[in-house]
Amino acid sequence: MRVLGQVCETFGDRGAADAGFRQSLEVLEAIQSRPEVGQTLLAYGRFLAGEDATAGRALIERALRLFEEMDATGWIEEARCAQAAASGK
Repeated sequence: MRVLGQVCETFGDRGAADAGFRQSLEVLEAIQSRPEVGQTLLAYGRFLAGEDATAGRALIERALRLFEEMDATGWIEEARCAQAAASGK
């Protein structure tokens, strides 16, 4: 569902993209797939940051915390870059 959200975002269908990201989070949080939850939070945060910077940053920060807990160094760096971009830094 995350990838579907990203594809919809690419094609400019924001409603379908939002639905895809939300469904992805719902399923992944239910099955407790932390790496995939983190990736969805990151993608969804980037998606939202363009229209609602506060909401986008909050999701990116959640992703960053998950990645730090998992010691996923590559994903930590990716999330920090996304956090800086969403903050305008």
